[in-house]
Amino acid sequence: MKVLAIGASRHIGYHASVTLLQQGHSVFIAVRNPSVLENDPAVQPFIASGQAKLVKCDALVEDDMRRAWSVALEDEKPVDAVLFTVGAPTAKFSLTKGFVIDPINLCTVGFLNTLSTYPSSHPKPRVIAISSLGVTAASHSTTSFPVRAFFKLIWGPHRDKLGMHRVAAYASGRPWSEEDKKRLGNESELFPEGWQAKLEEGSWGPDKTIVIQAALLGDGVETKKYRVGGNDLTGVYSISRRDVAHLITDGLL
Repeated sequence: MKVLAIGASRHIGYHASVTLLQQGHSVFIAVRNPSVLENDPAVQPFIASGQAKLVKCDALVEDDMRRAWSVALEDEKPVDAVLFTVGAPTAKFSLTKGFVIDPINLCTVGFLNTLSTYPSSHPKPRVIAISSLGVTAASHSTTSFPVRAFFKLIWGPHRDKLGMHRVAAYASGRPWSEEDKKRLGNESELFPEGWQAKLEEGSWGPDKTIVIQAALLGDGVETKKYRVGGNDLTGVYSISRRDVAHLITDGLL
């Protein structure tokens, strides 16, 4: 496969990219600071062989995303999968707002730019994005009261992830629930003006976009034993980032 990994300098995107490279796939890693990976012992041999390519890219900048697509498609072979694992590196705590990120719409706009700048002349790849449990109304309702109280403290980052879900729903043609519409609130606070004109509704299809909601991520050793919760989930389960990467590379792809 040919894979474009956006925001894969660390955590889930990094582990998934390394695994895909080890499996023999080609991976284009789009990050804001390529120097982080240039001398990484796990990645460097693949860079030297040409199997991995680093692309300097800020997903918040449309032209950067166009360049990332251009690099990945320069041999005219289609991209098979996109991993969108962009996330805020740090969050600041406010007594009135809880934890906040800057910018407040990093994932929302980054994901919108990723989908809207894809050249229409090529077949659509599968897109896998990382979110968090409790972001959508459906998953929030499955959690316990103490967990919901904690989620209120991180509503800023969660709201940004919900904006990403909004983009995924619009692009895939899936319905956007009234509950999630109310949770998201004023879209203009997260989305650029006229954002829907940038992306044709339903243009990616429901089978092309997958959003993973994983909670309480840790850096433990991969166990390959993990739970995937649906509406019957009654609690919250911690999961290692390596396991989420394994779900992507050996499960979904």
